[in-house]
Amino acid sequence: MNPLAEELNSRLSGTVAGRLLSRMGSRLYFPRGIIAQSAEAKKSANTANATIGMAFSNGKPVILSAVADSMPAFQAEEIVAYAPTAGVEQLRKAWQNRIFANNPSLKPENFSLPVVVQGLTAGLSSVADLFLEEDTVIISSDPCWDNYTLIFEERRAGILLSVPFFGAEGGLDLNAIGSAIRAEAKKGQVRIILNFPNNPSGYSPTKTEAKALLPVGEIINDDNWYEYLKVFSVFGSRIGYRGLLLFFDECANLYKIVNRQSRENNYEKILAMFNDVTQGKASSLGVYMAGTPQFIEDERRGLFSYPALRSRLMDSRFVREGYADFASPILRLTQLSHEEIYLLLERLRDIHADHYGYEPYLEKRELAAFMELAFSVPGADEFITPREISRDFISLLNILHENRDTDFDALVYRDGFTVKGFSAAEYAEFDV
Repeated sequence: MNPLAEELNSRLSGTVAGRLLSRMGSRLYFPRGIIAQSAEAKKSANTANATIGMAFSNGKPVILSAVADSMPAFQAEEIVAYAPTAGVEQLRKAWQNRIFANNPSLKPENFSLPVVVQGLTAGLSSVADLFLEEDTVIISSDPCWDNYTLIFEERRAGILLSVPFFGAEGGLDLNAIGSAIRAEAKKGQVRIILNFPNNPSGYSPTKTEAKALLPVGEIINDDNWYEYLKVFSVFGSRIGYRGLLLFFDECANLYKIVNRQSRENNYEKILAMFNDVTQGKASSLGVYMAGTPQFIEDERRGLFSYPALRSRLMDSRFVREGYADFASPILRLTQLSHEEIYLLLERLRDIHADHYGYEPYLEKRELAAFMELAFSVPGADEFITPREISRDFISLLNILHENRDTDFDALVYRDGFTVKGFSAAEYAEFDV
């Protein structure tokens, strides 16, 4: 695959567009040849532009008078220079502004400049090349424009799924359209094309039908999942609960994302959550995230690499050893003490016995022996986690329970391990 295509695919990684790309779409790219170079030079060349051979006089291209006279509405620069491949930028920006004005719900940061194409058929053909694979379903209406069959089925070998457009009582058949969308959604992706006024019938939906049609095509995805969670939290509060708590574990996986843009897209979503919760915009929502210190503090790839998050999450100057602000956004968990781990083992022992219906028989001596074995590994005091201790201890309980003729000493001491200097007083009962 061309390195330019690989670069584009990397930038689209994790996005809806990236997931929908066909094999052909993933191979396509815009060459960095003379056209791209001339566009770059037009913006950045302050001294001279040597990308296109043109003669200049008084800062303007020299052209034949007959050519200039035949196109009086254009400047010389517009006549002789290469036409921008995607269209004149001023036109594209004006077009984009018009789209935003007519569709206030669109977010500018998620919307690129429109691209000028040779016509509707050419534009749809380009879209099909990018996003339609052989034997991939694309939903359309019945009746539909006959060019759809030519573009999507004959040219790209896709499957045009025709859905009844009109219901038995007139108007749009929203049930048929909704059923087709939900059936495709179960496969993980939905491609649909509807045009209004409909070709060939000329029908346009009423305002009521348009409002009903929008939720039919709404699918929870990477762009809108958080908005749906906020709606769900409001729903929970209105049916009698205090709201919704979200727990995100293993957030260190965000820190491990190699692509910078994909990583920052996730951090931008975390910033949105932080602002909504702390500013009262999502009063029924609580968010907990669990991660390693590197996930938070690494200034190259962690949360602190994102300036807006760093300024909100950094500790106050008054936080120091021995003091903690439990109302701050970050709660730093300290290593469990030996006494706390001992209490954890007691609880695990009792839960295991209650679950399997027997009387606990491991006493202080055995629990202390297990702890000394666990902490006998060099560096265990600093690096051993409650997960590892709990896993090993429950495994030990399972083996003892499933092999009734085996006792604790036979398992723990089989490698010559002994408990040295054990004193029951060290693990006397206490309250936390």
